[in-house]
Amino acid sequence: MKALARRDPVQIGACRTWCTNNLGTCTSQCHPVASSTKSFVRWGPAAKLLSADTPCNATTCPACATPTNVKSLRDDELAVPVYRRDMSVPFGPAWYIQCRYNRWRFEFGYMFGKQTPVQVTSSPSGISFRMSGSSGSPSVVCENAPDVYIDDLAFDLTFSFPWFGSPFIVADGDFEGQLSSSASPVVDFLFDLESQVHDKVREIAHARLNRPEYVALYLSIFRKLIDTYLSEERLPPIAILGQVQTGYDGLHVSYWMQ
Repeated sequence: MKALARRDPVQIGACRTWCTNNLGTCTSQCHPVASSTKSFVRWGPAAKLLSADTPCNATTCPACATPTNVKSLRDDELAVPVYRRDMSVPFGPAWYIQCRYNRWRFEFGYMFGKQTPVQVTSSPSGISFRMSGSSGSPSVVCENAPDVYIDDLAFDLTFSFPWFGSPFIVADGDFEGQLSSSASPVVDFLFDLESQVHDKVREIAHARLNRPEYVALYLSIFRKLIDTYLSEERLPPIAILGQVQTGYDGLHVSYWMQ
């Protein structure tokens, strides 16, 4: 997988031409996530519906012929870099390995045109949402080394609530899956490959998932969840929200009543 270069939509002629001749928005022309064969994280329509509106115009992505409000929650490339490593066999030759991730896709709530289940678990470290993923075959295409396959590919999205400071809620992500290949122990590079992709996915996910507009969306969703529970249990509504904690039995919320 080669990461797509992020370019200023002003410089992309196809996008500007599309926006000049059409009344809608053009996402794929200026930022081809949804229509490309690259790796990406795609949010489901329900999640996008909950996100705030943000204006678009001919210089933004998505781009619009006429200034229009679009949803702020957008699909993202999963730009995991190419894996590279110099290999050598004791008393033998040395060579260079290069591997690319092949269409690793995680679509929250929507995959292959169907709604997909999300597994939810709670622990003292946070609330996690596990979404199954898919990949091309092979999952990782390598030069000068056997290709790599992955079983049970998934993405874990975890929300935690720091005790002190801001933000009120933090989102982190990581992938799950079992890597395998026909490589012999002498040329085994899977552990190194797996460590790198874990590190990069966590780094990329943390940076992108904690944008201010996304954090506001997460807080809004959890606040609605808490308010619904209080209403159903006929408990007083929240005047001031205090600390939110998570445990194996779910959320623990402290608040002041009206």
